[in-house]
Amino acid sequence: MDGDRKKIMEKRSSLRSWRERGGKLPHRNMYIVIAGVFVVLIALLFYSFSINSAGNNSSLSGQQNKTLSLPDNISKPTPNASKVQTPSIKLNSPKNLIYNTSTPPIDLAVSGINLSTILLSVDGGGSITIPNNGKTAIAKMPLFFQVLKDDFSNQQKWTNVNGKWTIKNGRYTATPPGTSSIALAGMKTPANKFAIEATINNKGINSSGGLIFSYSNSSDFYYALALSGTQQWVIGRYNGKFNHKTVVNDSKLQANKDYRIKLLFIDGVATLFTDGIEKAKYNFGTLQEGSPGLLAINSSTEFDDFSVFSPLSEGGHKLTIVAKDTAGNTSSQTVYFNVSLDVVGKLRIPVVKKGFEFTVMSVTQTMFFTSVLLQVRNMDNTDKSFKLTPNPILLANTGNQYERISKARSNEIIQTDLYSLAKREGFVYFDRLKEGETPEKLVLYMNGDKLEFMLNASK
Repeated sequence: MDGDRKKIMEKRSSLRSWRERGGKLPHRNMYIVIAGVFVVLIALLFYSFSINSAGNNSSLSGQQNKTLSLPDNISKPTPNASKVQTPSIKLNSPKNLIYNTSTPPIDLAVSGINLSTILLSVDGGGSITIPNNGKTAIAKMPLFFQVLKDDFSNQQKWTNVNGKWTIKNGRYTATPPGTSSIALAGMKTPANKFAIEATINNKGINSSGGLIFSYSNSSDFYYALALSGTQQWVIGRYNGKFNHKTVVNDSKLQANKDYRIKLLFIDGVATLFTDGIEKAKYNFGTLQEGSPGLLAINSSTEFDDFSVFSPLSEGGHKLTIVAKDTAGNTSSQTVYFNVSLDVVGKLRIPVVKKGFEFTVMSVTQTMFFTSVLLQVRNMDNTDKSFKLTPNPILLANTGNQYERISKARSNEIIQTDLYSLAKREGFVYFDRLKEGETPEKLVLYMNGDKLEFMLNASK
């Protein structure tokens, strides 16, 4: 017992002596630090979890409150509501070009879903309606300017030559007393270029009706008719009797149905279209100036939306195209072009002549020659001969004239047939201009037809 007590006293004495010397318990502080860090981490994790939970609940609550506070007249968006398919317009011609014809060509295609109307207008004038089948509309025709439009709201613009003419239900209706009825518009068309349009409806099985053009008197005029009884489209001349020049059978032609007919006359050739489709054609040659009008034979015929078109004047013009579908979606396109009957083009500005589009791309002078880069495109749907005859001429600013020269192993423009809608590029070479001279004008003869291009950009 005394021995154990002695040992205990020795240990206490030793511990007291160690403390007095500044001794510390091993590893004690390290355990305290680790425990403290662990507690801090647990606290931080708990705090973070609490904040996120509160934020999510608050966001959800805010969204719920926002949804509940929406006005009743605001509808939810439907899938693909922003993807509206408007009609697509592709215009190949006219473009920003110079045309040497007063009736430049239209080459237009419109596509869409449930197409409603396609309208063309020149210089803000009356609109031309392009027929469509609900999905597509194609127009390839000369462009005219509308000079007369009559929806038959009154009868003041017309001269009744014979027959009984009345306005009934917004339509001009003819009832022949015997064989025929003639009514003339109060104007005259040019002798060489014009177009006439109208909606017709032959109201009897054996009735016939259509358009009159180049009217001189009641015994001398030209006509384009729908013969419902024989189901034929005809073009002809009346000179005391009807003389059909062209007769085309059509088993689908019927009475009591609307047809949009158009008579196009260009340089002696009369062409009849029905709902945009060519039906008949005849070359009369030169006609005299005369009045346009309406003709009904054997029975009653109704007419509506009569229009007359004349060639465009020289100068700048604006073409506007508007396409709509049944849902009200609309697309539009506007182009500007020029009519210059003298055909004077400029550098890098295309010129159209008899179905060919010419562009002088560049003019380059070297130590040995002057070269003109020329681009030519066939705008028609048929192959055509392309020849630069007689030879091109280059005029300098001094008035000196330079003739075309040939260069061996060069990339001269090839003069052969040009395929439908194809284009070709190549050079035309001339002798080198004298020192101090600059190219002023290029004169081309395409199959004998003259074209001029001003090469000075300031002119």
